[in-house]
Amino acid sequence: MFSGLANSIARETGFVRRSPWDAALISVIPLLLTAFVLVLFARGVPRGLPIAFVDDDHSALSRKLAVALQGASTARVIAQPATLAEAEALVRTGEIFGYLYVPRGADTDAKRGRRATLFAFFNAQFYTSGNLVARDMEAVAGSLNAALSPMPPGHNRVVDSRAAREAPVGAQATLLFNPTGNYDWTLGSTLMMALLHIAFSCTMVLAIGREIAPGVRREWKDAAGGSLLAALVYKIIFYTVIYTFHGTLYLLVMRAALGFPIHGSLPLLIGAQFLFYFAYGCLMSVIIGASRGDLGFSIAVCVMLTSAAFTYGDAVFPFADASLFVKSLSAMLPYTHYMRVHVMQFQMDSSVRDALPALGVLALFSAVLLPLGMWMLREVMKLTPEPAGAPGETSKSAGA
Repeated sequence: MFSGLANSIARETGFVRRSPWDAALISVIPLLLTAFVLVLFARGVPRGLPIAFVDDDHSALSRKLAVALQGASTARVIAQPATLAEAEALVRTGEIFGYLYVPRGADTDAKRGRRATLFAFFNAQFYTSGNLVARDMEAVAGSLNAALSPMPPGHNRVVDSRAAREAPVGAQATLLFNPTGNYDWTLGSTLMMALLHIAFSCTMVLAIGREIAPGVRREWKDAAGGSLLAALVYKIIFYTVIYTFHGTLYLLVMRAALGFPIHGSLPLLIGAQFLFYFAYGCLMSVIIGASRGDLGFSIAVCVMLTSAAFTYGDAVFPFADASLFVKSLSAMLPYTHYMRVHVMQFQMDSSVRDALPALGVLALFSAVLLPLGMWMLREVMKLTPEPAGAPGETSKSAGA
């Protein structure tokens, strides 16, 4: 077993050394992806998202509000259009994500103890940016209540007086696990694993696909001791170890350079990555077998499946109310189950027991897909037999 593994690794290493493009797939490209994600989310928390301020009141209240908006944590006022129509036009052109409107008479209403209603509009088509600026506009408007001069008990100048009365039950909301809303902490690692598994899957398609050609397959199997199953397993292990290294390297860079701690178990994350990549290696063998060795078609299917994982992996968008089809598609992606372990261990410090179901599913993927992929590859090889005089054929003739 170990001699077959060593021979297979030596053979694969020799091929990679002779092929600059294949060498890049396991070295330069993963490192470039790491640098790309780190630069993409370098700012961590969004700042300076553009909004507009529409003032129809021109009062002391609206001037205080304009000053307060300048100190908002995420939003930045870049325009003060004269009318709502002009502000809406800026939203339609994509120049701003929202605008805050102060209607005429707001200051008068506040001074008389009546409710002064301010209107915050945001573009929900840009889900993240729109909600961030909406949160900032609401926070700034709410902060005016504390800044205004003392009022009679039970009254509030900016919000409804009924909401300002002392409530018998209160609630305090606390952000868990990512209180600063840092995107590198959440989206960065999620996107990184998605990009790495796309690159890994394409690498596996090319690595397995080149071995099923007549005249090559015999050498591939002989290096592993003559077993197609062993040859396939050793090849997947070779690339799985390399990409597990790159995934772990990214986590360590985030901890060392950016100060993001790994709250859970790093060995468990490494083990989960190994199962994750190995499962995709098995899946790629099935795709190659199903395409009858057509590498172009296999790459197309590979990219389609892996690129969809970021959307349907239940790591970015909530799937609690998704349709049965979407939930089923998500459950069939190894990425979904790895990301559950990733979030639990990287960000939430969950127990090992909580990660076991997802780890079991990842192992089940390999247990099902590996024998299926081997059988399908064997069937493809039968369609194109070894040419006369190929290694193995000569020995058969001599033995006869």
